[in-house]
Amino acid sequence: MKPLITLITISTIITTSCDKQPKHEYPTSKTEMINNIYYGEMRETMTNDYPKYLSTIKELVALNENNPFFQYHLGRAQYLVGNSNKGFDAIKKHVSQIQTLEYVVSDSLLIANIETDQIKQLQSTYSNGKLEKTEQVAFELPQQGFTAEGLTVNPISKSIYLGSIRLGKIIEIDSLGNITDLISEHQFDIENILGLEIDQRGEYLYACGEYTDSATQQLKSGVFKFNLTNGQLKQRFLPNDTLNHEFNDLTIVNDEVYVSDSKSGGLYKIKNDQMTLLIDQNELSLTNGITKTPEGRFLFIADMFFGVMKYDLQKNEHKWLKMPDHFTLTSIDGLTYHKGGLIAHQFTLNGIYYYTIEDDSITQKTTISHGHPLLKDHTTGDVLGGIYYFIANSDIDILNRYGNDVSADSLNNTFILKQEL
Repeated sequence: MKPLITLITISTIITTSCDKQPKHEYPTSKTEMINNIYYGEMRETMTNDYPKYLSTIKELVALNENNPFFQYHLGRAQYLVGNSNKGFDAIKKHVSQIQTLEYVVSDSLLIANIETDQIKQLQSTYSNGKLEKTEQVAFELPQQGFTAEGLTVNPISKSIYLGSIRLGKIIEIDSLGNITDLISEHQFDIENILGLEIDQRGEYLYACGEYTDSATQQLKSGVFKFNLTNGQLKQRFLPNDTLNHEFNDLTIVNDEVYVSDSKSGGLYKIKNDQMTLLIDQNELSLTNGITKTPEGRFLFIADMFFGVMKYDLQKNEHKWLKMPDHFTLTSIDGLTYHKGGLIAHQFTLNGIYYYTIEDDSITQKTTISHGHPLLKDHTTGDVLGGIYYFIANSDIDILNRYGNDVSADSLNNTFILKQEL
């Protein structure tokens, strides 16, 4: 299986080299800008042509000043061309947003240009105070190497469902903790399962994932609809285009399904058994987490590089959520709406946070989980009875490094943590 989040892992964001991604059939878009500039021109110049490196990263910063890794590269480039004051300002903003010096101190070229007193100032921009840990282990899956990525709650039965990236299976955990398979390993030629959601009647489970096309023997990304009574695959949805997709997450509003795409970007909609592009790649680049308000009027879509978009389904209007400079809504995987705010899994911050929304602006950030010893490659979660259940350790990074055929002995048992909201 090809890496599922090659474009969005921390190691890829910081890596000093990356091949250009292939151009797609749509015109210049945010997705193509990320592929051609962030993963193309900028990577090709960051070690040997510092003025060009600076000019290319400035193009992306102009689009989103609150992306901490745009700021990281801006600061790095400014230092390398001799603009230490401007470089320090950008690096300081990067550190204040992600609350760590991890990427700065691991960059020997950058460290060689930063003065000692500037490092001390950077350390003062965030708190090292010990966080009170109130998370508890809800479940430990007995199958080593399950590698869960998607989690959802059945609104009727209150069971929790988990999908496996590595095994292409879906399991149910009932209220007593009993575990049963909804679909078995690689059933229906499914290679992996990503985001999940169940309709409000508790009849069908929809899942993003990849399957092996019997005609071409190639992997294709799509959305699967399963009958919760018997686990049968009722339908498979694919858009009618030639783009290279990675459908990642979804949410359901009145039998219409809205789907994110972490490879080609944009937002897709399934209605009347047809899957079509709703918001194109000029508006949204690489999309991941998606959620809705309880009444189903508003969607929130996480763009890996540009933040969170709020979409009004009634008015067919969308806007980006605003936020203070020291916050960032980039690098979000799982996204869940809860009581006027968003629960966001942010892997570059290695934590899960609740963002309060007022008048389409983020006003407050509260930590749900950060620094827990089990928290590594956390992905998604869902709310049940005022408690947030979430996947603590998906092992995605191991799969990205060594492939889907890695031995189960090299992987960990999956833990589901819970946190009272």
